[in-house]
Amino acid sequence: MPGNPKSSTGLASLVAPPLRIDDLVPDRTTAPRVLWLHRTDRWYLGDFLRHAAWLGWLRRHVPTAVVDLAGHDAYLPLYRDERFGRGLDVTGLTGRDLHGYDLVIAPTSFRVAENPPPGVRRLLRTWDQGWELFAYGHEVSSGGKNALNYFRAAHPHALPLPSQAAEPHCPGTAFQFTDDENRQSAAALDNLVRGDRPVLLYNPTASNPFTRQTDAVKEVDNTLSAEQHIAVLRLIAERIEGHEILVGSALKPGDTTNAGMLRLVADGVPGTHCLLDVRLGDVTGLRGFAALLANPRICGSVGAGTGSNTHLAALAGTWSLSFERAADPDMLRNWSRPRAFQMGSFRWRNPSPLTATHLMRWDRLDRDAYAEAADAVLTHHRMAHLPAGSVRRALSIALDLAPESWRHYTDFSDEMAYLQHLLVRGNEHDPEIVRQLLDDTNLHKLARLARKGTAT
Repeated sequence: MPGNPKSSTGLASLVAPPLRIDDLVPDRTTAPRVLWLHRTDRWYLGDFLRHAAWLGWLRRHVPTAVVDLAGHDAYLPLYRDERFGRGLDVTGLTGRDLHGYDLVIAPTSFRVAENPPPGVRRLLRTWDQGWELFAYGHEVSSGGKNALNYFRAAHPHALPLPSQAAEPHCPGTAFQFTDDENRQSAAALDNLVRGDRPVLLYNPTASNPFTRQTDAVKEVDNTLSAEQHIAVLRLIAERIEGHEILVGSALKPGDTTNAGMLRLVADGVPGTHCLLDVRLGDVTGLRGFAALLANPRICGSVGAGTGSNTHLAALAGTWSLSFERAADPDMLRNWSRPRAFQMGSFRWRNPSPLTATHLMRWDRLDRDAYAEAADAVLTHHRMAHLPAGSVRRALSIALDLAPESWRHYTDFSDEMAYLQHLLVRGNEHDPEIVRQLLDDTNLHKLARLARKGTAT
């Protein structure tokens, strides 16, 4: 992606006065036309979903607006519902196509250098570290963001907008499915996994040269192998009781690599089901798979990816856990180079309390590591089945002295390793970084669920 997106971890201070809704949409007496404009040069599903937080924000704060979407044509169906207007393939869009809109919101992960066309009335650009507001091609205000987590940085909360007090934890834009879609996903699931037992979804897919349209190592060589997934899933299957296990994911058309991964993992763990065997509905398509995730029988999503696993599950209202690369020697070397692409799970962590991570050192992937990963899944899974209001019970499970609970909820080694490198560099925003790193830990997310009085 141009401009080395997500490459910097320094936190910029806000330099502009608070924005008002009227700064973005001066005339709200009629139905303003708004375009959400999302450009990407690869299959960045996670980026699409985090930037789509603006869609829900617009519906809440400018309820009379007609909101059109321009983005990757494969992703637009996720938000093809009555809340929004037209869906436009961004690859065919020109500057002139923006002229009829009262406001264009263009989120991305990197700064765009050139000014927008002068015929655009209002255009708000927002990227990981800053934002700019233009009127008829001229900048009228700009500022920075105090956000280390690039998922959080994409949300309106990171700008000086009225959303700050009301949306402190950066909700994304949830999906909405029709009654027919919900019935179809239920029928497809019942066709594949008969009965009424809850289903744990195991998603072993990952980026590859086809899905990312690149062979960059950081994009396509940062996940577990089929054999490693099988080792973890076998341990989960041996210990989980009263559940079915479904190996599945959304698949991009032509992605034979991930289709093969689903088959290998399912075949390697007896008693599991494979989504490729379903005979009803398009449940491997993106919208169909999202509807499947939202089905009440799906009690959780587990995998080593973020886009079709954690990001998608959180917006479908389903808890998830992702196996992520921890601070091994290669990661520490990366952090010691501040101008390099900064890797690490803390950079992408979805702020949703439904999302958890388990850190695995890539240089220590052995039997013990697989057992700890399975422990993390089962520990977090217990939370999903607690009845609403079980605050004391939830905290007792998290903070008891069982080794698996202790490891899963109180492991701050990755954050501390990263913080050490920031302190060595003398970063002036240390207190803010500490707070943000803590906010995205499993323990803090559990505390948020407990405060709400629910563990689902």
